[in-house]
Amino acid sequence: MFETPKISVIIPVYNAELFLEEALKCLEKQTYNAIEVILVDDGSVDASQTICRKFVASNSMFKYYYQDNKGAAAARNNGIIRASGDYICFMDADDLCEETWIESLFDVISNSMAPIAMLSWKVIDENYKTIDVIKNKDCLLNIEDAITVLTSLGGSVWNKIFEKNLIIASEK
Repeated sequence: MFETPKISVIIPVYNAELFLEEALKCLEKQTYNAIEVILVDDGSVDASQTICRKFVASNSMFKYYYQDNKGAAAARNNGIIRASGDYICFMDADDLCEETWIESLFDVISNSMAPIAMLSWKVIDENYKTIDVIKNKDCLLNIEDAITVLTSLGGSVWNKIFEKNLIIASEK
């Protein structure tokens, strides 16, 4: 019998009380069910910890970890170490996603057999009005393409899915 691959979504959290709850509600509604959400609090001094703990208490998909303030990259790395998924996605604490976000990413990566896949995205304003739609290739078939795309986007990782083995291998 085929087991659905687990996907870990890693979110660095730093003083995000104004938007964190909406971001986490989006993840609760995902159509792909085999996910864990790893919240790494990077030393927040606002109500972010309270919000994270509320979601952890109400839904087992959420996991919460605290670290002293070291920056978003360190928080993501902390999340990677704790991830139990076969694939890893990243999201920022102020991002919103559609209900099919994880499912769409998984469909692209599983159909292409690529180690990294990415989707297009929308830029929205504070009133949830679409400002711009950014179109992308749906998948990256090799590491060179991935590096080019990541570099051209300033290293953004939030609209992509990665094979966990690829990330672990790149850290060694």
